[in-house]
Amino acid sequence: MAKSTNFSVIQGDSFVLNATYKDPQGQAIDLSTYDIYFVVKDQHGGKTTCSESSLKTINGERLSNGITETDGVSGQFRVEITPDQTKNFTFPKAAYQLQIVSESGTRSTLASGIFSVERGNI
Repeated sequence: MAKSTNFSVIQGDSFVLNATYKDPQGQAIDLSTYDIYFVVKDQHGGKTTCSESSLKTINGERLSNGITETDGVSGQFRVEITPDQTKNFTFPKAAYQLQIVSESGTRSTLASGIFSVERGNI
């Protein structure tokens, strides 16, 4: 079941999310063969105007765009949105979804919610 969690970032700051995926008994799940996606959209079901990060395997090669495995076997990964990306966020609220996809194509949403942006002063 997806966890509803809200995040906030100041425009122009880095956003970093370190996460560990575990089963209901608290045991880490090996994510080394899963694709991971973190998408921020202007609204639920809207267009991706903000950020789309991914970690996926293509032709046997692991390709990272804003998501890295810190220890895939232990279910640990990191999502990072750069200051150059967040400075372009011009909305007060957006919707995000964090999803994994198994080798067989099974999709599971780990978390979703509101991504709030505050204007920067600098």
